[in-house]
Parts: sequence; C-alpha cells; structure tokens
Amino acid sequence: MNVYVAGARGLVGSALCPLLKDRRHEVTEGDVEDSDVTSPSRLEAWLGDARPDWVVNLAAWTDVDG
Repeated sequence: MNVYVAGARGLVGSALCPLLKDRRHEVTEGDVEDSDVTSPSRLEAWLGDARPDWVVNLAAWTDVDG
C-alpha cells in the first residue's frame, strides 16, 4: 500500500514512517517544505504526483506562542 504521511519529520511521523516501512508499505514522506497542508493547490499537486492509497495527516502547528 502507498501511504503519504504529512508531517513525517515530526514527533509522531518520525515514529510512524519506520513502522510502515517495516511492514513493507511504500511511504511518501512530506513535510512543510515539501507539501504545505495550508495550501490546497500545492497539496493537491503533490498528492496528484504521489497518488497514495492512504493519507495520514500528522501536520501540526508547533509554535503555539506565535
């Protein structure tokens, strides 16, 4: 299965991606530099290229004081 993980470099994503790969899933790792989830057009283009079976959105705002 092809899985796209948004927020792959974060706390949860960095733990999930290796688990998925160990189970022989094809994992496309995305983060804000690759696929900004706040930009629908950029995200749509990225997902169109990756063509995942599943999307896991772990993207989060971490600058809570900002």
